[in-house]
Amino acid sequence: MIIVYRRIVLLFNILPMRTSTFQNNNMFVETGPIIKGEIFTDEVCFMQHKNSQGFNPYAKVKLLIDTGSNISGIDCKIIKELSLNRYEHNSEVNGVGGTHSLSRFRCILFLHIFGMKGLPLDVLEGDYSSSPYDGIIGRDVLQFCTFEYHGPSNSFQLKAMNF
Repeated sequence: MIIVYRRIVLLFNILPMRTSTFQNNNMFVETGPIIKGEIFTDEVCFMQHKNSQGFNPYAKVKLLIDTGSNISGIDCKIIKELSLNRYEHNSEVNGVGGTHSLSRFRCILFLHIFGMKGLPLDVLEGDYSSSPYDGIIGRDVLQFCTFEYHGPSNSFQLKAMNF
């Protein structure tokens, strides 16, 4: 399965175009492919952390790659710990059980496939406490990547494009 990507201008587009790959067979669990990442409160915290200019709180997370979701989500515990900025209005989302009204927050997502850049991202609040992951990556992130699932080996490959 390959997801078609579109070009994005990232917040920190400094390096020339390149492709980065994440491949790890151990990160595929029964529920699907999982990738490790980091969530930052805002651009300033991200830049200070990556440039080793002091300690800023961030969360190391495991994220399920969910090609069926059009928006990413993070566990409510992480949102509280980081005091992420909440939008004034909730978002209406169609999902299992019908339409749901969920809180939407702003953060910076860092995945190793992004090099040293962060992706400004809106995420929905969810309860992932009983899952082996802390949130999901939806098509809002995957649109900038290619994703390949290799059925016989039960492995996957995720590539960021033009970062």
